Amino acid sequence: MRAARWPGPIRHLAGLSHERWLTAHRLTGLFVAAALVHGAMVDPVLHRSTTLQVTYLVVGVVGVVGVAASAYRELFARFVVPDYDYTVIETARPNDTTPAVRLEPTGRQITFVPGQFIFLSLGGTFGWQRHAFSVVSAPSDPILEVSIRSAGDFTSELHEKLQPGTPARATGPFGGFDHRLGGTEQIWIAGGIGVTPFMSWIRSMDESFDRNVGFYYSVAHESDVLYLDEIEHTHAAHPTFEPHVLLSDRDGMLTAEQALAGRSPASDVWVYMCGPPGMMQAMSRGFHEFGVPTGHIRWEQLNIR
Repeated sequence: MRAARWPGPIRHLAGLSHERWLTAHRLTGLFVAAALVHGAMVDPVLHRSTTLQVTYLVVGVVGVVGVAASAYRELFARFVVPDYDYTVIETARPNDTTPAVRLEPTGRQITFVPGQFIFLSLGGTFGWQRHAFSVVSAPSDPILEVSIRSAGDFTSELHEKLQPGTPARATGPFGGFDHRLGGTEQIWIAGGIGVTPFMSWIRSMDESFDRNVGFYYSVAHESDVLYLDEIEHTHAAHPTFEPHVLLSDRDGMLTAEQALAGRSPASDVWVYMCGPPGMMQAMSRGFHEFGVPTGHIRWEQLNIR
């Protein structure tokens, strides 16, 4: 069977770097505004059909909201969400594909809640490209740490070229992935690099930690495991935090039934997940089937990063 061949323009678009795609994407608001004005002014059919006018009105309202959101993002967001200047001080390599980047503030330090993410821009040869990353460090740590999986053009370049001394800018924080909003009985599920927001939770634990947590960390191979020593140390310091590291090439895929074992009733359990979207969707369906309420299942959308 011959492989399907996409038309040349589609192949070209698929090969664009993230930054070039983002630049074009940021112009969408202008295109929508121009389309709305054009349709209202020059289409004679629109003015003779009530159905078309109502449809255009509905689409126009949605379009205006989109244009307003675009204008806010491009013109005003910088005055609402502050930036913080940092310098890269270390680029450790916990494994072959995931550099851990540590940054030191050159001025004010960003404040965040464990589990949130930031947009990080890197200067120098990286041209201040901006990408979203979960924060690994605790809020009390003056050094900001993020882990970056080499999964695209930009992150692969980071893996090879990022050096100490590179200027950086952190914007945020964003997100509401916060286990403190849930009940006493909790299940945390991390898939691969999805362990990063949980590490911020783990590093923030102190004597006030009062949750019973089953932490399931699933990776493909043993070489993919990150922060194992810290996770085991946290278990020793907090017995109600019970980690389980699963290797899919040895243990198979994690299921909701496995995670819920010994926890009853399921209606009292709160679930927090971060990992590949397919895994999170399958786990969510499984938890629903075993009686975990929809409002008790929260996950961080790793696929938007």
